Amino acid sequence: MTLTWTPVPEQSGPQGFCAGAIDNNNLQSDPWCITYLVDYTSPNIIRPTLVQGSASPIGTVFANQSLFSIMGIYFLKTTDLCS
Repeated sequence: MTLTWTPVPEQSGPQGFCAGAIDNNNLQSDPWCITYLVDYTSPNIIRPTLVQGSASPIGTVFANQSLFSIMGIYFLKTTDLCS
C-alpha cells in the first residue's frame, strides 16, 4: 500500500497520522502513530564532540540551551590497608 498526502498551507503545524494492520481474520493490530511537522523549520542543533573519558547528554541539545545535567555512579576501589 502506498499513501500519498500533500499538505496545504492551512495544515501548517503538527499533523497526526495513525494506522493499523488487519489480518486475514479481520483482526486489527495495535495502531501506530506518527506526527508530521508541516512547514516547520528545524532548530539549530548542537552535535556533541565525544572525547574518551568524558560524558555528554543523551538526546537533543538545542543551540539556546545553556544548562544540562548528567547523573552517574562513581566506583571507588579500596585496598586492604591492614597488614
